[in-house]
Amino acid sequence: MDSRAEDAIKFANKYQVSAQKTFLDTLAKDYSDRFDLFPPKALPPPHLRGISLPLYPFLKQSDTELLMKVISTYRKEPTMEQRQVRHVLIIANWSKKSSHTLSQTIVDYLAEKGGIESSVSRTNKGNEPLVVKKDTDLVICLGGGDGTVLYCARYLQDLGIPILAINVGTFGYITEISVEEWQEAIDYFLEGKNTISRRLMIRVGGVFRKGKKVFTAHGLNEMVVSSSGISKVVSLSLRIGSTEAGFFRSDGMIIATPPTGSTGYSLAAGGPILDVDLTSLIITPPICPFTLSNRPLVVSGGDSTITLTIPKGQRTGLMLSIDGQQNFCLQEDDMIIVEKSQSKALLVASERRNYIEVLRDKLNWSGGGGLHA
Repeated sequence: MDSRAEDAIKFANKYQVSAQKTFLDTLAKDYSDRFDLFPPKALPPPHLRGISLPLYPFLKQSDTELLMKVISTYRKEPTMEQRQVRHVLIIANWSKKSSHTLSQTIVDYLAEKGGIESSVSRTNKGNEPLVVKKDTDLVICLGGGDGTVLYCARYLQDLGIPILAINVGTFGYITEISVEEWQEAIDYFLEGKNTISRRLMIRVGGVFRKGKKVFTAHGLNEMVVSSSGISKVVSLSLRIGSTEAGFFRSDGMIIATPPTGSTGYSLAAGGPILDVDLTSLIITPPICPFTLSNRPLVVSGGDSTITLTIPKGQRTGLMLSIDGQQNFCLQEDDMIIVEKSQSKALLVASERRNYIEVLRDKLNWSGGGGLHA
């Protein structure tokens, strides 16, 4: 291993204690000017594909030994002996009847599998509170689509607990694992065979009103500012970092994450689909604008913040919505600060299909090599 690789290992060891959570992003940022890049369209080595790892574009092909060292130290999926699951929390969408029986089936299976304790939390069941025990090592989410996963991600965002999402409905981009695969997916997790995808989350750092912070929130998909009425035009001022980006009149504005938010409301509003490993933010400005010159914008995120201001003279009330689940009424002169969250949603990936295959199936792409009219 050359001196450059040895320096990187020393750097890794330094950040193991002080900043292990953001190690990969920090390493990539600090070493990007010293590492030769892959060609723009090059893939990582075959045995590394599918690993959510922002480090590999900054290494030479000859640095595979270094890359494997970093992976084994920081991103290693534990083996069966290492992955000790003490308690499993099952969060079930109780409006789906199939989740009633499946949740109990999973409870029984975990008990038989290794005496693993589990509990069930029911969403859409009155005001049943979500209780997460300290020894919880896995959350199994039973949802009809992505809504239950968004709920889980929001409540678990600062706990670092993996989410295994099982789709008991008919749609959902995030819930990759079908109801027929639940047993296999759980077995793979216990055996340390599957990948955990670290998904970027969005943070409303604050809604500021007359100099006071009156609201904060986290989300996995997007935040939306729109009219609280029906088909009403709103006015918004956008600033990216310290640069004024424009004044918009439209039905609203969406700021979304690339891993999950790009296939949500942003996609329906004409936004792009981005790869799950990107750490950018998507600004879909605006929704149904007054001018066709407005187009979606992808920003790096980085240390920059996105600021939305609500000018005076609005003809309707305005609403801030995060993942369609948290809503907050806005007022004129409110300032909204949006940024990348330091927390990540840890989603257990399906071993049967990758992100592109999920898109192909959900969007009904042909996926074949034939010609179509």
